[in-house]
Amino acid sequence: MTSTNDHRMTPGPTYLANVGQYLGKWLPTSWCTSLFAVSNRFSSLAACIICTNIVLLWFSDQYLRNMGPGTPQKSGASEAAQMDSLLPPNHPTLFMGSLQEAISYSKSSYKFLVVYFHSEMHQDTPTFVEKVFCDQTLIDLLNRNYVVWAGDVSLTGPHLASLQLQIDGFPALCIYSPSTFVPRSHMAVLNETRTQLPLQLYKLADTSNNTNLDDVLQMLTGVLEQYEGWIGAVRRTAREAAANRQLMEDQDAAYQNSLRADEARAIAEAAEEQERLAAERRAEEIERVRLQRLEEQQKLEQMRIEEEQMQAERARQELVASRELASRRLSAEPADGADAVSVTFRTVDSSRVTRRFNKTDTVELLYDFCRTLETSPAAFTLATPYPRRTFTNMQQELGELNINKAILTIEPT
Repeated sequence: MTSTNDHRMTPGPTYLANVGQYLGKWLPTSWCTSLFAVSNRFSSLAACIICTNIVLLWFSDQYLRNMGPGTPQKSGASEAAQMDSLLPPNHPTLFMGSLQEAISYSKSSYKFLVVYFHSEMHQDTPTFVEKVFCDQTLIDLLNRNYVVWAGDVSLTGPHLASLQLQIDGFPALCIYSPSTFVPRSHMAVLNETRTQLPLQLYKLADTSNNTNLDDVLQMLTGVLEQYEGWIGAVRRTAREAAANRQLMEDQDAAYQNSLRADEARAIAEAAEEQERLAAERRAEEIERVRLQRLEEQQKLEQMRIEEEQMQAERARQELVASRELASRRLSAEPADGADAVSVTFRTVDSSRVTRRFNKTDTVELLYDFCRTLETSPAAFTLATPYPRRTFTNMQQELGELNINKAILTIEPT
């Protein structure tokens, strides 16, 4: 939508005087005096050019002073808050930040950006704010479909932004699209029309010095209708990209979970294997100790058996030696007679052996005879069964014992 000429004035002394009086609210008295002097001395066109340069010089001077060292600069949020305070309570929802931040938000929300430059010095501003910008129909349209940023051009940030966006009239309401928000099929067309701006924006529509509500509504709805397919395609592309990104994130998360599960399983299997090997080592150690003890027991048993065998062999040899000695000490068996004593011996296997001895023989010869018997133990005692008598005095003579025809039992000891 193009600007109309209804609000432009023909340069002349009266116009310059009105401008000087209007700017007296902001310009110093000396600067206003210069304006009136110029309006009286020069032609209308020359005076207009000179006065315009004077005003620009004053604004440049104020801008340089404000930008000087040590001057605190307002943030985008504080400038947006100040702009918000200049508007009536019921106005479109403004983005509370710098224009660059609003552009980034517009990209992320996939909405066009509406930029409003506000100038308190322009005589049309109050009418535009009351009749157009704060109209409820316009408010609802902007809040539903656009990101809205507004700036007061008397502040540094909005002033620089208006220069970058090449705004030449106030109040100005413009619709922009971020360059990265533009599909390639539209970008070529927009580049041919040379509408790309330094802030990486494409201007889709604008209105300057227009206080007609219907024209502004038509501009805003026309942009929505013209680029509805574009917006839908961009949003679908964004949704698909988000869905693909989410799918990749889910797949990556599933892959990472699988890796962690495999790692945990490998750790568990390694721990089980270590436990199994440790159990095998413990079992092998227990078996080794058991076999070692068994071997030691077998050795001890073998040593015991060998010791018993050696003892038995020594006992046998001693018994053989004892029998041989006893056999050598025995005298010949005497004939039956008054000087002979007949004694019957009952062996350990209950067999009986009878032999005659001289009365002058001692008890020791009785033991020697029993030692010559194969069934006699190595150690024994001779005794009568009833009445029980034992014979242990080896030097006592048999004639004194009254054992003729007696039965003596060989009792192992």
